[in-house]
Amino acid sequence: WLCITPFLPKLHRYFSSKTLMISFLALALLGILGFALTENFILWLVFRLVFGGGLGMFFRLVEYWLNTATHSGNRGRVIGVYSVCFLLGIVIGSLLQPELGSEGNSIFVLIGGAIILGAVLLALAPLDTQTPITTSTPFDFLLKVMITAPLAMAGVVAYGLFEDVPAYLFSIYTLKVGLGEDIAAYTLSAFALGNLLLAIPLGIISDKIGRAPVMLSCALIGFFGAAVIPASLGNTAIYLVFLAIWGGFVGGLYSVSLAYIGDHFSGESLIAANAAFGTIYA
Repeated sequence: WLCITPFLPKLHRYFSSKTLMISFLALALLGILGFALTENFILWLVFRLVFGGGLGMFFRLVEYWLNTATHSGNRGRVIGVYSVCFLLGIVIGSLLQPELGSEGNSIFVLIGGAIILGAVLLALAPLDTQTPITTSTPFDFLLKVMITAPLAMAGVVAYGLFEDVPAYLFSIYTLKVGLGEDIAAYTLSAFALGNLLLAIPLGIISDKIGRAPVMLSCALIGFFGAAVIPASLGNTAIYLVFLAIWGGFVGGLYSVSLAYIGDHFSGESLIAANAAFGTIYA
């Protein structure tokens, strides 16, 4: 993400959003199929770079398109719907993983099929935006975005620090405190479910009262929520519900920050602002 995101504005100068999105999905497909073809650790790092980079750039472009297709009065709720769709995939995937197990190539085939389906749907969609970019270097817009929209930059940094916690670290934490593997597997589902339930309400509220109060509330809940997690470990149900609520509010930082970017930039500057947003996120 860090290597490619700053160059998105330059790429977007020569290729349409649809062409770039399908190309990045093709890269992601190459990466996921590479996992299935080898067990060499070094090659897995290469395929992980390709897979993560392809999907990451795809999301940057999707989010740019969402900001161009909305206005400040409905942007929060539309991005909330986008977050719900994204998180629904996470919930389904995290529930399927324990059932499919870690042996064989079934997970790789499933993800590859989902990527192909997404590319086909995208190819059929009426989307073909292309914006001329006037920035002289890949990094010259980064400082301007940080000065113009510091709140969005702070929000996405906070979410970037948080994001890997539910995805990778909380399952390990859950095992270390003595809860079972099944509970560890469901921690990501709990986080995603909380995001799924709160994304649209938080978006609607931010449309009505402004992005800043919602972002501040999400940050405060995220901070104090982290501090009291150990107190919820005595009851598994309370623990998972708590993780869902906590994750939902912290997840709101990303979607509301993205809407904040859309409020402050438009036209040819929006793709560059989105690239800056993605760079700080990474």
